[in-house]
Amino acid sequence: MATSFEDFVNRQHQAAKETERSIDWARELEEWRGRLDQFNNKVLDFLKIYVDQKKVRTEFVTKRIHERYIGRYEVEALKVTIGNAAVNFDPIGTNLFGAKGRVDMNGPSGTVRFVLVPANSSAPDVRVRIRNEDDDPAHHEPEHTTTEWTWKISTPPPNIRYIEFQEETFQTAVMEVVNG
Repeated sequence: MATSFEDFVNRQHQAAKETERSIDWARELEEWRGRLDQFNNKVLDFLKIYVDQKKVRTEFVTKRIHERYIGRYEVEALKVTIGNAAVNFDPIGTNLFGAKGRVDMNGPSGTVRFVLVPANSSAPDVRVRIRNEDDDPAHHEPEHTTTEWTWKISTPPPNIRYIEFQEETFQTAVMEVVNG
């Protein structure tokens, strides 16, 4: 039993080392920051008319995040004030299962999730592949590589669906987290 456990530990350790070497985490972090800036700019654009009329206030606060492989880093989190209601956009991270990034919009009456997902997706598409030591990894490469990512609104689990992130859907989401 001890030998099989030691083999198991060694395989896990080797897999972790290969993951660390195969992904440029510094590049992933910079891409995440850029995508987060795009998200914030889109929100600010949707609110611009109300900010100009001084009906809505916006500010950025620094948020510290820690993610496996990436480590600790800081990002700018957007805070929006509408009347007496504060709506906080909380960046969750980029090293996630099923999405390339996530921002939670928190208000007094709830939370709405924004996810960075493939542009053509309407729901999560998670695939699991099991292989053994004798499998040739070259035969298990993904069929395609997704290069076009976009922010979408995610419905709550268990039946998650993605809604296009547009001005009207954004406004509806804000009203939901403020008024319930």
